[in-house]
Amino acid sequence: MAATCGENSCSTNKPSDLTPKLEVDVIFACPNEMDTETTECLFSVLDESEKQRLKLFRDSSAQRQYLVAHVLLRAGLSARYPVEPSTWKFAKTHSGQPYVSHPDKLPNLSFSLSHTGSLVACAFTQKVRIGIDIEKIDTIVDIHDLAPHILSNFEYTWWQREPTNNQTRRFYQLWTIKESLLKALGYGLAVAPSQLCIQLQDKAAPKLLDLPQELGSCEHWAFHLIQPTGFHINALAVNVSPGNRLHINYSYITIKMLHSIVCGKWFQHT
Repeated sequence: MAATCGENSCSTNKPSDLTPKLEVDVIFACPNEMDTETTECLFSVLDESEKQRLKLFRDSSAQRQYLVAHVLLRAGLSARYPVEPSTWKFAKTHSGQPYVSHPDKLPNLSFSLSHTGSLVACAFTQKVRIGIDIEKIDTIVDIHDLAPHILSNFEYTWWQREPTNNQTRRFYQLWTIKESLLKALGYGLAVAPSQLCIQLQDKAAPKLLDLPQELGSCEHWAFHLIQPTGFHINALAVNVSPGNRLHINYSYITIKMLHSIVCGKWFQHT
């Protein structure tokens, strides 16, 4: 995405020149920047199934989030691979896991989308499962009421010992990590978040301690947390093997830039 937006790269795990590097791209955009002309342009890039899905949303905010998320994914993939944004086709497995169905020469692509009212995020990579989740820190939400339903017993005990002024941030960190992991596993909300157990560490990456046996092993899951804005928490889950170095490319793209890219005008102005 270096050609289209500023990039903030982040490496996790211990670096070594002898191990292969796994690239993961994460892109953010703000759907509230939309106008009528941009909406029409982005809508034209979607395939028929996406257009029909978009029309089912009655809330205009939900429509903008869906539209921007799906076009952002197309633009991001096209920045990495020689495929026009409107050419990508997507489908879902029987369990509801999305995948790239065209072009079929790229069968190992993995992607994930997430959105909240004022921010959209997409992530994609090759060969491994990934999941992304973004949440707005809502001070109106009663996290003390939600916590017993979201956190495991281990997490809840640890969380209650945290300083009061840090509990909100810690709660949203745990919540987004769990959501990102369930997306990567392909289960979504079919599994209660309290069945997963995450250990947050101040000087190390979050660690998966426990999950239901039917969801597989705790090994080889890597997590990364950032705050893309002062009031959003973003979590990324990657099923990476010990033999890989994980390299995450974080980017933000404006809606104006996205409009130019998918309408074929961006490279004419640079």
